[in-house]
Amino acid sequence: MNNAITSITVCEDVTLVTMNTRDPLLVPDVLTALASESINVDMISQSAQSGGSIDLDFTISDRDLARVLVTLGGFSANNRRAQCSITSGNAKVEFYGEAMKVTPGVAAGIFAMIVETGITIKPISVSATERIVKAAFDYARENKRKKVTSVHKANIMKYTDGLFLEVSRNVAQQYPDIEFEDRIVDNMCMQLVQKPELYDVLVLPNLYGDILSDLCAGLVGGLGVAPGANIGPDGAVFEATHGSAPKYKGQNKVNPVAVILSGMLMLRHLKEFEAADRLEKAVAAVIAEGKSVTYDMKADRNDPSAVGTREMAEAICEKI
Repeated sequence: MNNAITSITVCEDVTLVTMNTRDPLLVPDVLTALASESINVDMISQSAQSGGSIDLDFTISDRDLARVLVTLGGFSANNRRAQCSITSGNAKVEFYGEAMKVTPGVAAGIFAMIVETGITIKPISVSATERIVKAAFDYARENKRKKVTSVHKANIMKYTDGLFLEVSRNVAQQYPDIEFEDRIVDNMCMQLVQKPELYDVLVLPNLYGDILSDLCAGLVGGLGVAPGANIGPDGAVFEATHGSAPKYKGQNKVNPVAVILSGMLMLRHLKEFEAADRLEKAVAAVIAEGKSVTYDMKADRNDPSAVGTREMAEAICEKI
């Protein structure tokens, strides 16, 4: 057998191949060796981020992946019970090992293969990445933050997330006073749940940012307290992370804090720091009292003492 392979483990429909090599040119030799062992190879996922050893996972392509998560007695990250099963496709989707630089010929070949496959193009440009990463570092510097973490999936998506990571590293060299690190997005999710205190400013491509912003909102109390800002070179729009939530229109029910704190972010953007501080402290004071708050901020969401949107907003105004 090829001496690049250190072990082959077969378990039902999954074959795990461990290689001790940094040379991608040995991959064809590995495939030949596997064929000689009568191992059926249906899909390749090659995981190598900016060097390092090559890990190859060979698996049946049309199986689904199920991960079951259950809170075990005596051990939980946040002392809350959980029992859920995550089922995700394991076929030739985002993790398929066909990442490539797109040329006109390659693009034509891709679209010629489409029969029943939905395709989403994921463009990541150098200029846009430089802009958002610089914005993250500028924010960190202006707000006396100490670290920026670039979040990506460069170990799999080498030509898109790989570019994002490379540009992030290049931009970081322009800010020697701010610590820089990177994290793979799935690991980042677990890290935020287990030890969010280790992280400061995160910079991510759009999709990951949308997902992680909701995760972080859950860590601090939910979307009802998560403000948002869309800041461009010529203007800025401030809104709650949850958007307009039209289904709650006129119900005087939902938490107004996300919208109010979005206003606080707008004040900071306008350099009205004193007004922003007063507003933020007023919100904090009402939440700390726990009296004039909406149902989502009560220990029991059916607590009859919960107030409406207007009443909580008025309580915050009084604190100002």
